[in-house]
Amino acid sequence: MSRPLLLTMGDPVGIGPEIIVRAHAAGELSDTVVVGEPAVLVRAQAACGLSAPVVAVDPMAAQPLPPGALPVWAPAGMTPALAGLAWGRV
Repeated sequence: MSRPLLLTMGDPVGIGPEIIVRAHAAGELSDTVVVGEPAVLVRAQAACGLSAPVVAVDPMAAQPLPPGALPVWAPAGMTPALAGLAWGRV
């Protein structure tokens, strides 16, 4: 069993989430789990005109994912409220 690469989403109001969802859509993130808030990545997909299932996962547990899903691990402290912050503001 291989371990996934963990990739942080970066600043939730920066360009990191958009870069991640575009890379995922291009098929460039196989065997990768994004560390961050799923709601932020859903918002980034909407901004980019993309859609894929964003699935909360435990990166150390094998679990089936829907085809094309973006796996996201939300460690303690992540909150969906991050998706409500204004982009580009500190």
